[in-house]
Amino acid sequence: MSNNKICESADKILENFISSLEDVQTSHHRVDSQKIKCNFGQMGVCCKLCANGPCRITPASPKGICGANADTIVARNFLRAVAAGSGCYIHIVENTARNVKSLGESGGGIKGMNVLNNLAEKLGITETDPHKKAVLVADAILKDLYKPKFEKMEVINKIAYEPRLKNWKELNIMPGGAKSEVFDGIVETSTNLNSDPVNMLLTC
Repeated sequence: MSNNKICESADKILENFISSLEDVQTSHHRVDSQKIKCNFGQMGVCCKLCANGPCRITPASPKGICGANADTIVARNFLRAVAAGSGCYIHIVENTARNVKSLGESGGGIKGMNVLNNLAEKLGITETDPHKKAVLVADAILKDLYKPKFEKMEVINKIAYEPRLKNWKELNIMPGGAKSEVFDGIVETSTNLNSDPVNMLLTC
């Protein structure tokens, strides 16, 4: 296997290192063999959501079998991608909160006290004992993650970027429980539930 042909990187040190590898294939090596892209996939106008597909949108066939047009298919694909990506970050936040709670309950050493104190202050937690504080912070985060969609998250009001928060409120898209939002977002992309691209983009 030749390792000489790799994609160019802004990180020249990394690029030189990868070029020197013997019998090891990385994503940098695989770029060249994947240069030819599917036009339908690149434009987001390929739908594989149901057993009648895959459907692809062309001027001659502007709608999928279910009746979805290009706008609906693109919005569905985008919402599914956003939900999947959000789910990954929620997984990280959830595991971190559970670890922080476990640390607080066990009385273990807390290295990031500045971060914990900063977050506790934003959440309005006044507990001074560091281990009890860790448990309270973790519980506040976990409580928000597990709320149903129709109950708005509380933490978001205290840590979100203010101009963005203002826009969310104006658009009436303040999120409910994070895990519930991801679940409902995926459900919303089903072929028999929603075909409104604007509504799906607002869900994103």
